[in-house]
Amino acid sequence: MRYPALAVTLLLFLAPTSLFAQTNLIEDVSRRYANAQPNLESYQVELKTSKINEIIARMTASMPPEMQRPAEPQLIKYWRRNHGSTVRASGAIMPTMQQMIDRFSQQFAVDLDRFFFPADQADRRTVLARQAQIKSTDTQIGSEMLHNIEFLFEKPATIAGAFYAAGLDLPQDGITRLEFELDQKNKLLRQIVIEANESPQLTVVIRHAELDGEWFPVDIRVTSPDGKIDDHFVTTLKKISGFHLPTRQTRNIHRPGDVEEMQVDFLNYKVTASVKP
Repeated sequence: MRYPALAVTLLLFLAPTSLFAQTNLIEDVSRRYANAQPNLESYQVELKTSKINEIIARMTASMPPEMQRPAEPQLIKYWRRNHGSTVRASGAIMPTMQQMIDRFSQQFAVDLDRFFFPADQADRRTVLARQAQIKSTDTQIGSEMLHNIEFLFEKPATIAGAFYAAGLDLPQDGITRLEFELDQKNKLLRQIVIEANESPQLTVVIRHAELDGEWFPVDIRVTSPDGKIDDHFVTTLKKISGFHLPTRQTRNIHRPGDVEEMQVDFLNYKVTASVKP
């Protein structure tokens, strides 16, 4: 008898030598993200946001009205394959303003298609796998197979960007438990549960868009069980010069003592491709 409406779960209790085989899917997902749009070599793009004017207004609030305010700097994002992104500001900028712009820029220099399981961190993931107790669960829902892999650290671990990069305010130190839900068919990361010392449990839900046969993470939600943390990061993509590139990113941060809403538009792309896509 078949039960198509039910999820069938198989818990795999494996010998230590077999546990590492269960992390292979993580590396498959890593390669899947790293190899997206393989002909895209680099781009530069202007960033436009009202947040910069808000920063300038706060920094100059105590200045006499007749004094000239600094001009809004132009922000340019530079991206290169295998090197990631940087954001630079043009013109002369006060040091305190530069610090605020740097913080803001870090929040919007996040490359979601390379944020999870960074390809250059594979060796670090192997080291952490050796330090952890690993449990695996395969769940079949209809024709869809999901693979859950759980890392339990008896000694709290510093993961240092091995499983996810910086930029979304996710803990990197004191990690006691990580659980990943992976889409086996499409080689995608669906969800992360993070437990760390001195941090509430966080659940990260990743939603993807399928465009021209490729999958792109476009919607990231970070929440805590008590509802005190509820961050939302959304990317709007558009086909430009044959590639799917961000045209707008919005980020809503809701954490104790920190509530922000930000939006950035991406304008005037200059794209370098290895061959015509």
